[in-house]
Amino acid sequence: MADREADKSISKQAFINKLRRLADALEGEKPFLVQVKGEKVYVPKKATYHLEFENKKGKSFDLAVKWK
Repeated sequence: MADREADKSISKQAFINKLRRLADALEGEKPFLVQVKGEKVYVPKKATYHLEFENKKGKSFDLAVKWK
């Protein structure tokens, strides 16, 4: 599979629901499955988690989940 990046705007409620499911998976030490733009993404339970902040007028706060 080729490397790719997807960016999708979703409603506040959809964002809350995804975060809640992710939090539940983390607490249960289970993998997390999410679908973005029609592609299913499997996040293993051994993933790492990052908070990223950018400013200089770019004003951005990102929650990142990374794995190999």
